[in-house]
Amino acid sequence: MSADRPGAVSYLSRSLLAVWTIVLCTLSLPSFATGQEATEAARDSSTSADSADENSIDKFLEGFRLYGSLRAQGVTYEGATEIQGNASRVGFRLTRDFLDSGIQVFGQVEFGIRLMQNFTNFNVSENQTGFGRLEPGSKEDAIYTRLGFVGFDFGDYGILQAGKQWSTYYDVAGYTDNFFVFGGSASGTYTLQSDGGGSGTGRADKTLSYRNRFGDFVLGAQAQMEANKLTGLGSLGGSAQYRFPVGLTLGVAGNYSDIPEVISESILGADDHGTAIVFGAKLERPRLFLAANYSIQESHDASTVDSVTVAYGGRGVEAFGYYEISRRFRVSGGFNFFDPDALEPIDPDFRERYGVVGGAYYLNSQTLIYAEWKIEDSVTPRGQRLPNVFALGLRLDFGLPEMQRNDAPPLRFPESNSE
Repeated sequence: MSADRPGAVSYLSRSLLAVWTIVLCTLSLPSFATGQEATEAARDSSTSADSADENSIDKFLEGFRLYGSLRAQGVTYEGATEIQGNASRVGFRLTRDFLDSGIQVFGQVEFGIRLMQNFTNFNVSENQTGFGRLEPGSKEDAIYTRLGFVGFDFGDYGILQAGKQWSTYYDVAGYTDNFFVFGGSASGTYTLQSDGGGSGTGRADKTLSYRNRFGDFVLGAQAQMEANKLTGLGSLGGSAQYRFPVGLTLGVAGNYSDIPEVISESILGADDHGTAIVFGAKLERPRLFLAANYSIQESHDASTVDSVTVAYGGRGVEAFGYYEISRRFRVSGGFNFFDPDALEPIDPDFRERYGVVGGAYYLNSQTLIYAEWKIEDSVTPRGQRLPNVFALGLRLDFGLPEMQRNDAPPLRFPESNSE
């Protein structure tokens, strides 16, 4: 029996080793499964994180709109030829829901881009600052703010916005401001050699505005706060428009601006306030657009001659129209007439008086070649006659053209056609 004992012990040892091996394998299975689950959980977590990032991006882009326009042109005048920029810009708009109330909050920023330094600027809407602005700053910035505002869209209860924005005066004056290069000189929009920011009639600075639509009737009101360092209230403005079923819109707008005493006393002919009223009409048909306005201005603009600054008003008439000959080709024309009532030393023949004829060929809905010929009969405040100007340019748009105001409306261009 003692001889068999080592064999029994060996067998018992082998049996115990087998059992222990099975136990270890059994215990390791949950650990292995847990490792797989951890790997899958980590993979799911990574996927969830990526999905969350994508959702965040989608949520941001849902209310984000980017737009812009790049423009360059060649101009010929007085025997000279120059390559110029022409009011290029880029902007964006951001819209967000305000809680769950159905109200939206929004903001929009638009930067002007000076592609090159123009010796002579023919697009008055591109003016940055004029002598009427008291704040220091360069008049030839490569990048500058054209628009910048925030606001609330209350749906049926109207839109409230604050910042640098298109004025309620421009709601009507803008009917005719649709040339590619010229125009906008007679309505009283771009005053004091600027973009109309200080006077509150163009891209008005530091303004609070409210607009609402009641069927075919649209009302607007505007208050300009702290237009400069010498007055707390820059201007008050308003507009009213009515659209008829036939595509005809009639409108009237006005602007009343403060002129501080320290300024009016140093400017010949200046009142203690400036006023501008514009009456406008436009007709929009499938291939035809016609518009005209008539403005009455009092102490609304100024010029300097022989170191004397003279304020003046006057009467202005603008007209613009285009016809789409085909889906690619458009012809356009119009005129600007302004007869000021300025005192000496302003030249007695001083006037804005010119016609414009032109057209555009659309390579697609947002790329076009344009041409305009400005036929001059204007006289400067110093008595100089202005030359005729011919401009030929290229314009590349992207984004949403309805966000850009003083631009010729795009053709209804079917992208699917190959013509």
